[in-house]
Amino acid sequence: MRPFKALQELSAEFGVSINLSSATARSVFEWFKKRSTPEAHQIGSLFTGSLFFDACFWPVSIPVAYGNFALNPLEALETMPDPVKNDLCASTYDLQVYMLYWADCVDYGYGFDDVHKLQPLSPLAMSFLANADRELRAAVAQVITPKPNYKGSLAARMATEIFLKAFLIAKLNFTEREVKEFRHDIPRIAKTCHEIMPLEAFETIIDLAHLFPLVDSRYTGGEQKPSEVWNSISLCQVGAAAVIREFSDRDIRSPLIAACCGETLPFLQTKSPASPPI
Repeated sequence: MRPFKALQELSAEFGVSINLSSATARSVFEWFKKRSTPEAHQIGSLFTGSLFFDACFWPVSIPVAYGNFALNPLEALETMPDPVKNDLCASTYDLQVYMLYWADCVDYGYGFDDVHKLQPLSPLAMSFLANADRELRAAVAQVITPKPNYKGSLAARMATEIFLKAFLIAKLNFTEREVKEFRHDIPRIAKTCHEIMPLEAFETIIDLAHLFPLVDSRYTGGEQKPSEVWNSISLCQVGAAAVIREFSDRDIRSPLIAACCGETLPFLQTKSPASPPI
């Protein structure tokens, strides 16, 4: 992503940290936007996530784009009013949470599109990925409506389970019967994934899987708090992005982190359920 690389170079050259909400960053994004080719125009949304902030769920739109193009994280919050965006930018913690979540949405959206088009995995693995994608999108769709359905956390739980099982199928050539033997035990599935590839995302899911609602709650569970639903959706996005990154060449995190402050940020190692680490 050219704007991020430009900000990284500016930060390194002058020895300063450049905040993505600063006037300097906005000028860089605007410069690239004005000089983009006609093929770089964005058309619609490739993937939509959902950020919980200021007691509301806000759509995070990842656009369809072709050629060389720039992505502005704040422009993804298309429905968020400017005063609320200003509040988001004014909170270092909340902005960091959003940037990590946005990066996962970007890598997932473009990465899943790559995998869907190239079909690099077995038919069974591709089938699991497709179903996991549907569950993830269903979870988001349930909370970005005027009247959010907080049962969306169940779809996020199911999506996480299927993404992890797709990973096992792709890496170990598991059969459908073999992955079904794990039942709905997300910590166990994530632990097996971690044994294959010790990604921090899998460790995070192991540690925070208790934040998902129980499977039986679809029958007897009560209403969840919006913050609890956000924990499920954001944790699911961590798993979805981690799996898709393994089968695509998408990873915006390094230039994003460098553009933010020129070095690895300490919040990347936090175990906070509100901002799952990458």
